[in-house]
Amino acid sequence: MACPGGAAAAGAALQRLRASHDTAVLAKVPRAAFYIRDRALYTAALDVARDTGASAEARTAGFLTLLFELNDVSYVSYAELLRADTMSSDTVSVDTVRTGKAITFSYTIRAPCPGLGVISDRPGPYVSAPLPTEARESTSAAALAAIADPTTPGVVRQSARCVAAALGVLPPW
Repeated sequence: MACPGGAAAAGAALQRLRASHDTAVLAKVPRAAFYIRDRALYTAALDVARDTGASAEARTAGFLTLLFELNDVSYVSYAELLRADTMSSDTVSVDTVRTGKAITFSYTIRAPCPGLGVISDRPGPYVSAPLPTEARESTSAAALAAIADPTTPGVVRQSARCVAAALGVLPPW
């Protein structure tokens, strides 16, 4: 059983660490998210993942946290994301449902979320506060925006792509 106050503490820590480059400390937040689903943790992760002024390391921790908050997937570490090999480049066009506008972007495809897979025998995460009803849509939009922005650091783009693939917004290749 997870500590109910742990989610709020992890979210607050991520907010405080938005300028940090300390991957050992930042990696603790998505690790907590693997076990806990919580509105405050989700909101903090989305805020940091969207923040182009935050460090690449913090934004990556934010996207990995979002991945675990929204999906029953196997654990993917920050270190595994960094080891993903570049495979190819491609251009993708995505029509957004809500705005009706098409977004076209080019990106380098990396081995998507090394080791990522849906696991049916994962113990359900402790839910301390339900996620917002628009969580999947907001997260998809944040991931697509990060992928589309040519100034997004590679590891952030990779973590955003991992989230987008897990949410079914991009193909999982």
